[in-house]
Amino acid sequence: MTEPPHPPQHRGRRRWAAFAAVAVVAAIGGAVVARRWPRRTPPAPVPALVTVSDPPSPPAPPPASARPAGPTPAAARRRALIAVATVAMAAAITGVVGNSIPTGPPVYEITNDAIAHLDTLTPRPITPGWMITPSPPGPLPTRTSPGWPEPTSAWTPPPAPVPAGGVVPYDGTVVLHSDSGEEVQLAIADYQNPAVLPVNPALRPAAGHRLVEVAVRVQTTGRIPFVPDLEKQAWVLDRAGHRYPADLAKTTFHSGEPSGVPQFSVTTRSIIFEVPAGAGLNRFRLTRHPGKPSQTQVWRLP
Repeated sequence: MTEPPHPPQHRGRRRWAAFAAVAVVAAIGGAVVARRWPRRTPPAPVPALVTVSDPPSPPAPPPASARPAGPTPAAARRRALIAVATVAMAAAITGVVGNSIPTGPPVYEITNDAIAHLDTLTPRPITPGWMITPSPPGPLPTRTSPGWPEPTSAWTPPPAPVPAGGVVPYDGTVVLHSDSGEEVQLAIADYQNPAVLPVNPALRPAAGHRLVEVAVRVQTTGRIPFVPDLEKQAWVLDRAGHRYPADLAKTTFHSGEPSGVPQFSVTTRSIIFEVPAGAGLNRFRLTRHPGKPSQTQVWRLP
């Protein structure tokens, strides 16, 4: 298949050449005429005759009839030629700018070779990405349909704080009153068995033992500051009932010296225990006054 020949694409160049030629001829002609046409100047006035006896007087101004009343014919012609040259130059510039701006779609020549090459093109594969997959025909799924996700269990808030004494679950919070008037809420913030501590000789357990860490969250609810030196009276218990007290040296090295907690503030105190490697722990116990149930609390460990 052969396409009919397209008209030549050189009309814009011919228009530009014509405009440029007209502008150049007009400019040259105006310049030649203006240069060959001399400017006419009015004649100089003749000085008045003076006598020896008369004192010198300034020259009288020329009569009004000798002064030119308006532009001379040569000046008028020169202005007309300059105007013609300006219009010609503006027309040439307008033609050049108009021909340089495309006014339509480009014309491409389609040959038989190009048409035959279309059969050899390979479609570009689709890049995987977000795609909308149409749903298969049929009824919409219901809660009883196979594959329907099971609803998640409702969020259960932590138990409310209870007075100290007895045994509470791992996430329980207790309210403890001390003999000095402090009022605090205690809860387990973290429990690591075995403990993950920095590598340091001061935190190395003895042979056949492991370290356990219990972090206690302390919140003062009274107006008296509280010193959270809880490790002094803290133990972990195994299923056989054996008690293992806190290691005071390792606790102080890891957590530092306890400092007073101001009123209505929160802090966390980590307590380190060293227990036999085979001990199965299930209880954590601390007290502010040994032998006084209202100041002694036990938590179950997971």
